[in-house]
Amino acid sequence: MAATTRQAGRAGKKAATAIRAFALGFPAAYEDFPWGERVVKVAKKVLVFMGRGDGSKGFGPSVKLPHSAADVLILPFAAPTG
Repeated sequence: MAATTRQAGRAGKKAATAIRAFALGFPAAYEDFPWGERVVKVAKKVLVFMGRGDGSKGFGPSVKLPHSAADVLILPFAAPTG
Protein backbone atom coordinates (compact mmCIF):
# COMPACT_ATOMS: atom_id res chain seq x y z
CA MET A 1 0.00 0.00 0.00
CA ALA A 2 1.40 3.39 -0.95
CA ALA A 3 2.14 5.89 1.79
CA THR A 4 -0.44 8.31 0.38
CA THR A 5 -3.13 5.61 0.55
CA ARG A 6 -2.30 4.92 4.20
CA GLN A 7 -2.28 8.64 4.95
CA ALA A 8 -5.65 9.08 3.25
CA GLY A 9 -7.03 6.16 5.26
CA ARG A 10 -5.80 7.67 8.52
CA ALA A 11 -7.16 11.09 7.56
CA GLY A 12 -10.55 9.55 6.75
CA LYS A 13 -10.68 7.76 10.08
CA LYS A 14 -9.69 10.92 11.90
CA ALA A 15 -12.39 12.91 10.07
CA ALA A 16 -15.00 10.23 10.76
CA THR A 17 -14.12 10.21 14.47
CA ALA A 18 -14.31 14.02 14.68
CA ILE A 19 -17.65 14.24 12.83
CA ARG A 20 -19.16 11.44 14.93
CA ALA A 21 -18.02 13.12 18.18
CA PHE A 22 -19.37 16.50 17.03
CA ALA A 23 -22.74 15.03 16.01
CA LEU A 24 -23.10 13.06 19.25
CA GLY A 25 -22.52 16.30 21.17
CA PHE A 26 -25.99 17.60 20.29
CA PRO A 27 -28.70 17.24 22.93
CA ALA A 28 -30.75 14.05 22.40
CA ALA A 29 -28.21 12.70 19.88
CA TYR A 30 -27.64 8.97 19.55
CA GLU A 31 -26.11 6.47 17.17
CA ASP A 32 -28.30 4.09 15.18
CA PHE A 33 -27.69 1.50 12.45
CA PRO A 34 -30.63 1.49 10.01
CA TRP A 35 -30.03 -0.27 6.69
CA GLY A 36 -26.69 -1.53 7.98
CA GLU A 37 -25.21 1.98 8.02
CA ARG A 38 -23.98 4.04 10.95
CA VAL A 39 -26.02 7.22 11.44
CA VAL A 40 -26.29 9.83 14.14
CA LYS A 41 -29.82 10.92 14.94
CA VAL A 42 -31.04 13.86 16.94
CA ALA A 43 -34.57 13.62 18.29
CA LYS A 44 -35.29 10.63 15.98
CA LYS A 45 -34.16 12.47 12.81
CA VAL A 46 -30.98 11.59 10.91
CA LEU A 47 -28.31 14.28 11.28
CA VAL A 48 -25.49 12.52 9.42
CA PHE A 49 -25.02 9.24 7.55
CA MET A 50 -21.56 7.88 8.36
CA GLY A 51 -21.58 4.92 5.96
CA ARG A 52 -21.18 1.22 6.63
CA GLY A 53 -17.96 1.60 8.58
CA ASP A 54 -16.40 -1.49 7.01
CA GLY A 55 -13.92 0.54 4.99
CA SER A 56 -15.14 -0.91 1.69
CA LYS A 57 -15.74 2.50 0.15
CA GLY A 58 -13.72 4.70 2.44
CA PHE A 59 -15.28 7.48 4.45
CA GLY A 60 -17.92 9.61 2.80
CA PRO A 61 -20.44 11.27 5.09
CA SER A 62 -23.83 12.37 3.81
CA VAL A 63 -25.76 15.24 5.32
CA LYS A 64 -28.99 17.09 4.61
CA LEU A 65 -28.40 20.70 3.61
CA PRO A 66 -31.81 22.24 2.91
CA HIS A 67 -30.55 25.83 3.00
CA SER A 68 -26.95 25.59 1.81
CA ALA A 69 -26.89 22.72 -0.70
CA ALA A 70 -26.32 25.02 -3.69
CA ASP A 71 -23.31 26.60 -1.97
CA VAL A 72 -21.78 23.25 -1.03
CA LEU A 73 -22.34 21.55 -4.39
CA ILE A 74 -19.95 23.97 -6.12
CA LEU A 75 -17.08 22.45 -4.10
CA PRO A 76 -15.01 19.89 -6.07
CA PHE A 77 -15.41 17.09 -3.50
CA ALA A 78 -19.18 17.42 -3.00
CA ALA A 79 -21.86 15.52 -4.90
CA PRO A 80 -25.61 15.03 -4.42
CA THR A 81 -26.79 11.70 -3.09
CA GLY A 82 -29.59 9.51 -4.36
